[in-house]
Amino acid sequence: MSPGRFSCPYSMAHTLRPGVAVDVFASFNSPTLPRRRRHGLPALKFQPDQTEGVNLVSAYDEHSVTINGQVWRQSVLLPSHGDAQAWNAPSLAALTLAHFEQLAALEPELVIFGSGAKLQFAKPALLQPLMRRRIGIETMDTRAACRTYNILASEGRRAAAALLLIQE
Repeated sequence: MSPGRFSCPYSMAHTLRPGVAVDVFASFNSPTLPRRRRHGLPALKFQPDQTEGVNLVSAYDEHSVTINGQVWRQSVLLPSHGDAQAWNAPSLAALTLAHFEQLAALEPELVIFGSGAKLQFAKPALLQPLMRRRIGIETMDTRAACRTYNILASEGRRAAAALLLIQE
């Protein structure tokens, strides 16, 4: 196989190339698919996102994040519903128990913690306010946190993002 070409599962007769559209439904009827995969497939139903009233990140870079059209240049707490709020956390080393108490007060089911340009973990002792309330937490770099948060919020989950924007 040449570079830039990807073979399809189940030995389909065609290959995928970047920039080439493939008819997914025609692929399901392909005679090269095993019989058990050609019959009884559930119908796919596409629905538009219902994001009215949901906070979403529309842009981000190393020093700022744009939430619902507003640019933030300092760390921010972002609940899926309600107002985004400034998070007085200039760096990972400056985080205290009070920062995570503020986050737990939002009562999300899951927190996405964006730790800055690189993946870094907060001290486990600082996470106690979240653990006591049985709030899940996932840590990732801030760019990945923005993307993950948007997916969860768009799905209607009670998620919150704690986005650490390092101030220089």
